[in-house]
Amino acid sequence: MQNCNIKVDEKTGIVVLAFDPSKRLGLSSTGKTVMVASTGGNVKFYTASGEISIGLNVFVKPDDKAVTKKK
Repeated sequence: MQNCNIKVDEKTGIVVLAFDPSKRLGLSSTGKTVMVASTGGNVKFYTASGEISIGLNVFVKPDDKAVTKKK
């Protein structure tokens, strides 16, 4: 996972997802957007309600001043 944190509260069973929206991880593979956070695919979690899968991808439109190409 990049720039994201996912937790299941054991007492309440509530899933808490957090990421820093100010971070920039680089251009997407197409170069059309900038990646902010990603789970890198689906991640399984176990809750009192059963197994769940979460797949997170957060992108923003590029700002020419703030974006640099991936190396």
